[in-house]
Amino acid sequence: MRVIQVILLCSTTLLGATGSHATEVVTHTYQIQGFNRVVLSGHHELELSLGDFSVQVQGMQDGDTLISQDDNTLFMGKSQQGLYYDEPVKFRVSLPELERVTLRGSGRVFVRPVTTNQALNFELQGSGSVYLHDGEFTDLTFVLGGSGDVDASGIAVERLVVNIAGSGAVQIGTLRAASTLVSIGGSGDFGVIDDCVVVDDVTVNIAGSGDFNGETCAVDAASANIIGSGDVRIGSAGRVNANIIGSGNVYYRAADTTSASILGSGELKKID
Repeated sequence: MRVIQVILLCSTTLLGATGSHATEVVTHTYQIQGFNRVVLSGHHELELSLGDFSVQVQGMQDGDTLISQDDNTLFMGKSQQGLYYDEPVKFRVSLPELERVTLRGSGRVFVRPVTTNQALNFELQGSGSVYLHDGEFTDLTFVLGGSGDVDASGIAVERLVVNIAGSGAVQIGTLRAASTLVSIGGSGDFGVIDDCVVVDDVTVNIAGSGDFNGETCAVDAASANIIGSGDVRIGSAGRVNANIIGSGNVYYRAADTTSASILGSGELKKID
């Protein structure tokens, strides 16, 4: 472990107005480089973008430090003494390469459009939210533990992996993928709202009451494995294979071939 000293370059103060009262908005700018992972703790807000290294903090009082660096990881939201900051703070971070984003608590992370040929991982621990604008990826992973949620407007990716443990949710506007693996343990949900094309295969594993909503998806092969009462919905597929233990169901709109192994009251069913 290598802890790196964080250097404060400057602090600027702008006057704003809230109702009839004047307020001061203080922005701290830091000289920090050499990181490709970020961790946000607490109930704060983070805006992430790709570009030259830049770190700014808005809403933090002079003398407080809610930024630290350990090797290639930038930590935000907790003091160097490990204490949380009561007032909400806004972080704006730019970096050339992004490898991992970790959200701990109830904060919010906004990620501007990203194009990268590196693997990118998001990990949510708690009730926080991640908002991801359009992105192009080779390997993209979402891991949710708790009640957090991910909202992505559009994703083009070679391999998408989603792991939900708890009541979290992942919602994607449009999806273009070579392969997709979604695992849900608990009552979490995964869904694609608009156009969805998966060139090769979709594999869905559900243990509990979670749901996979991919009615807009056109896939080559879909495999659904359910233990419990969860449901899987697929649009059109070349092949659909269902393995169900319990009362879960697999629905599809069109398929060339289907196969099923069912123990319980679950069904593999074609829908109009």
